[in-house]
Amino acid sequence: MRDFIPDLKTERRLLAAICLAAAIRLFLFSAAFPFFNNVDERAQFDTVHKYARGWLPRAHTDTFDNETAALIALYGSPEYFSPEKCAPPFRAAPDILRAHIQDGARMWTSRHNHEAFSPPLYYLIAGQWLNLGKGIGFQSGDILYWVRFLNIPLYLLTLWGAWHWLRQSQPKNFELRLGALLFLAFLPQDTFYSINNDVLCPAITTAALILLSRLDDNIRFIRYAAAGLVVAAGLLTKLTDAALLPLMLFFAIFHLSSSLPSERPKRLAGLALLGGCALLPFAGWMIWNIHQAGGALGTAAKAQAVGIDSRPMAEWLQAPVFSSCGAWFFISDFIQTFWRGEFYWHGQRLASPWADTLFITTTLAALSAGLLGIWRRRQQAARRENFDNLLTTATLLCFVGMVFVLSLRLRYIAGGFADLHLPPIIANGRFAVGALVPFAILYTQGIQFFCSRFPGKIRPWMIMSFIGLSATVSEIALSLDVFCSPYNWFHLGG
Repeated sequence: MRDFIPDLKTERRLLAAICLAAAIRLFLFSAAFPFFNNVDERAQFDTVHKYARGWLPRAHTDTFDNETAALIALYGSPEYFSPEKCAPPFRAAPDILRAHIQDGARMWTSRHNHEAFSPPLYYLIAGQWLNLGKGIGFQSGDILYWVRFLNIPLYLLTLWGAWHWLRQSQPKNFELRLGALLFLAFLPQDTFYSINNDVLCPAITTAALILLSRLDDNIRFIRYAAAGLVVAAGLLTKLTDAALLPLMLFFAIFHLSSSLPSERPKRLAGLALLGGCALLPFAGWMIWNIHQAGGALGTAAKAQAVGIDSRPMAEWLQAPVFSSCGAWFFISDFIQTFWRGEFYWHGQRLASPWADTLFITTTLAALSAGLLGIWRRRQQAARRENFDNLLTTATLLCFVGMVFVLSLRLRYIAGGFADLHLPPIIANGRFAVGALVPFAILYTQGIQFFCSRFPGKIRPWMIMSFIGLSATVSEIALSLDVFCSPYNWFHLGG
């Protein structure tokens, strides 16, 4: 099937079918998980709600607002941390319900929202989506799920971007496109069942890859500006999207070194425009934070709430990640959480040991095989394909490297949310979720390489289907109790 290429109409139909399957899966799991999960969803929704009202982060305005506090009191499920069964407050008698809301409002409106000074782009988009939902008529619990359902179009945009990128970079490799899309459609990453700013990152990174790769065609300043603005969008969505900056630097060095001497002045002007469009909006946001939060990144309150502090640079080499046990913890925990996320249920991680083993072993094997296959094909591949493979690999390495630097720079301390689960090393896979599409591509290329060792006997789509089916079965089995929760969307009206 590597040489088989269906016509564009057929391929678009396949893309539509895969997108529909992904949308149904995201809808079902997003509706099944009650509010508010253990990954900062209270703070995330409160920030969205504030931006929906035209709020901007300012000093002394970062406490939870009254409407958010009421929704937390009404719809907040204790099931993420406790197996104890209790009736949802929204089913209580009116006088009990009123007292419950008042108690919740007093508690939450006195707390500071540690996400208030986070990069604003996702919250601006989600805030307008919330306003659209209110205009349609959604309210109370339904409006919470409406905001969460924004993840569906954002993820479908990621799938479309992945397909477009692969049509551009691997036009003759239909099997790679099919395998990568199947991987993305059935990835059990619970980040996409939650309100959070991570969900926008994969679409932005994919758009950046498409635009950066096209700058090689000819020198058009509008393309440089567009690529820079997409990188700026990443920086204004999630701080870990700063991984796009070394990628942009790599791209600049590569193009300057490979361009003709006569092209370099114009190329330098284009790269200056690229850097300016990427950095100036982010610089403006940092200046705002300095004036309002007392720090360029506005992360002091979040660090205190989550329970982390900075390790002095002189101690980085003593970080536990450099021990053999620490290195394996970083690799294994990063891969596991990159695949399945970080949800808890009844006080335990929502995880399956055999599924985690599948995730770790296939990731290490497939990525190694994918890189080996790219290296072996470099002489036969076209220059454009080699460059796009290099760009894809560099993107994944930049995001993984960003998480590795965080594991050196930051450490959990007692206090805050960290007391709930204190890992020895920061290795959150969702911090690299922006590299989801590059990961899917390299993973599928590794599966292709394995299958090429057994020509005619096994096809990559068979292995990808097995892995997707296994992940889905594991996810459903783990989530059976979640679907029965009296707090979730399926039980709001019953």
